[in-house]
Amino acid sequence: DYVLHLAGSNTAVKRTCQLKVLFDKDKKAQSYHWLPTDCPDGGAVKPAPQKSYRLAADALFAFDSSSLRAGAETALDDLVEKVKAHDVNASIMIAGYTDRLGGAAYNQRLSLARAQTVRDYLVRNGIQADRIRVAGHGAANPVSHCGKLPKAELINCLQPDRRVEVTVGEVSR
Repeated sequence: DYVLHLAGSNTAVKRTCQLKVLFDKDKKAQSYHWLPTDCPDGGAVKPAPQKSYRLAADALFAFDSSSLRAGAETALDDLVEKVKAHDVNASIMIAGYTDRLGGAAYNQRLSLARAQTVRDYLVRNGIQADRIRVAGHGAANPVSHCGKLPKAELINCLQPDRRVEVTVGEVSR
């Protein structure tokens, strides 16, 4: 059982609600019960939807690198402004990806290093570090559909897989 003190759209009006959560044997929430019963509709604070931004890694980094290339600041400055437009309590998840070329362990390290480089840029430009989490996913979740091609053509075809995705989601503190 949880007791919540919620502020509606008029922050001077606060409301107290009780939320009961029932879990199954695997400790997964199965049902939710509110008292009074209109609390979920009549005053619950709902987080704003998450917003994702995709940055082409090739716009930020040279092929096979995690160092920012010249001109990357333009895309990153735009990202900083978009992140700052969200609530100051919004959490930020930065996920780096590579293409399928190279070994899995190497791609994991490269994707993480790229995500960390973007995080460091955001922090240098006024975003609180404690709001940001980073992850490297290597070649997971490809978005391209490239068959067998000569290496130079394959590198170009796989470009969409080399990306950094930034997800900003509202959270309460």
